[in-house]
Amino acid sequence: MSGFLHVLKEDGFVHIRVPDVGEVMRTVVEKGMDIEDVLYQSALGPITVLDVIYGYGKEIESSGHDFFAHKTGFTQKSLLALLGRCGFNFFYTRLGNFEVGAYAFKNRPNEFATALLKLPPLGN
Repeated sequence: MSGFLHVLKEDGFVHIRVPDVGEVMRTVVEKGMDIEDVLYQSALGPITVLDVIYGYGKEIESSGHDFFAHKTGFTQKSLLALLGRCGFNFFYTRLGNFEVGAYAFKNRPNEFATALLKLPPLGN
């Protein structure tokens, strides 16, 4: 949570991508996979179910590419709850490729911000 708080300014916003543990578990069950089976390939090597749940292996972590936040898995609901507890009030989420992506804003984003980030207008 402290990682979110440093961007929490008057016009603060965050863009985050984290593992979607709900999608991971559905895939494991549907495909009869073992918990250690590979889910997908990254530029730095295979990402396994265990990597997504417990964090990347040491090789990937030490590569300096850990900014994708593959350290802790979330569901869409749990990520939005955490962002709300950090003071963000307006959210855009995207699911897919074993990730939950979110843009979160402290204040309602203006038209310039939504256009710049290619986000749809928020409902009332």
